Amino acid sequence: MPADPALILHQSVNIGAAYEMKSLEIYQVDVVSLPAEITYAHALLLGVIPPSATPVPINAPKAPGGLKIQPPTPTLTPTPTP
Repeated sequence: MPADPALILHQSVNIGAAYEMKSLEIYQVDVVSLPAEITYAHALLLGVIPPSATPVPINAPKAPGGLKIQPPTPTLTPTPTP
């Protein structure tokens, strides 16, 4: 049986917080698909809430949607003239 991604992220965030980490690297797909867990991680790392043993309920308020990933815009670098 596959593991629940929200549970895995939740436990990982708790472990990071237990080690007093100030930041975590979270995959983009998890940021987009698990907004309640991202909100939990943010609040936990800021010290706003204590750690909880279980993930945020599925019906918890969601973070604002509409996240779009934009590719960087290339910029031209002028070539110096001698």
